[in-house]
Amino acid sequence: MSANTDWDVEKHKLEYECDEHWELRKSFLEAHKDQFPEQQLVCLAQVFTNVELLGCRYPKETMDLVAELSQDVAKDYRERQKSKLQRTFVKASDAASSKIKGLSNAPSHCGNQTKSINTENNRDTIEKNPYKRQRIDNDQPFGNLVLLQYPNSAPQSTIETSARISGLNINWKYENLTNTIRCTIFINNKKLSEAICSTKKIAKAEAAKNGIIELRKYYYLIEVKEDWKTKLNSTPTELNEINESDEKSILENNIGAKLMKLMGWAGGGLGKSQQGIIEPVTVQRQISRRGFGMKLDSNNTNQFKRKCQETLKQYIRDGDTQNPLVFADFSNEERAMMHECARKMGLKSQSHGTKDKRTLLISRRIEPNDLVTELLKVGGTTDKYILKLPGSV
Repeated sequence: MSANTDWDVEKHKLEYECDEHWELRKSFLEAHKDQFPEQQLVCLAQVFTNVELLGCRYPKETMDLVAELSQDVAKDYRERQKSKLQRTFVKASDAASSKIKGLSNAPSHCGNQTKSINTENNRDTIEKNPYKRQRIDNDQPFGNLVLLQYPNSAPQSTIETSARISGLNINWKYENLTNTIRCTIFINNKKLSEAICSTKKIAKAEAAKNGIIELRKYYYLIEVKEDWKTKLNSTPTELNEINESDEKSILENNIGAKLMKLMGWAGGGLGKSQQGIIEPVTVQRQISRRGFGMKLDSNNTNQFKRKCQETLKQYIRDGDTQNPLVFADFSNEERAMMHECARKMGLKSQSHGTKDKRTLLISRRIEPNDLVTELLKVGGTTDKYILKLPGSV
């Protein structure tokens, strides 16, 4: 396949991009300049650097294509990285001899020695905080799977939900024995576990427990916290009180506030007349009927739907993968239309709370493996999730 090559590769260098990363991306662009249109190749090059430098993951077809195109480029880059990480130590006798002779031009290995010390320090840090390790994806006997455990969910529900979200097939097979029933679990036609009990229900539960134990040896487990849903069932006034108390605690414990106090700040706004703002600028993700600015009736159905779509499009453009969009004080008919708009736009939607205090929660769909990567970056715990490493209890 031949493409237009009359364009300058250098124009795609980003201002904030370091030379090493640009050289890697540039090599990819130059290697395939005659095979793809400019914009498509630029996108592929960005995907390549994201995978190589950040460990990002993409759909299998994209990963396979980038792996094929980057084989030679990545090989050269990895070889250079290996040479940089080689340790060089100064022999004690050589260092002492140079010092005695007063040789000012004696070979210096301080840079390499510092790298070795840093490597050891990094290893100590990794041992203290296992979440700083790289992903453990080497041994996955049942395919690409991430365990997702909701509050108070049964083991069989955890296995079924995790397999469905990860795109795996799960089968429960039962066999009648003498006064007992055998339940065997298969994932992608591979046996996971089994149990023999007096009833079908008990056998399924025990087989699921054994299956969780087996899967935990190889796969990450993401626990969904229960307390984050509690706030969604609060009234808007209660939510505001929670936010105010959170902001106050943040102000007292924030490292920036502590540093400012060391420089003489005693609270209040900044400036000669304390004219600066006191409350931090926040992004409001809770939308009430008043904030939405419209009430659904028989005369404005299309306008209400367009308003929903505009609100959700803005949420997608913001790129927030951590905080859900919360709609409070809406009627059943209004929430039903919001559910429909969210589904058509590829978002997740779920209602929580009692009948007269229902709250609609809309969030972005996140691939389980992408969520594991994000949790590893932040230390394994967020307000919503707890990540457990393979093999941990």
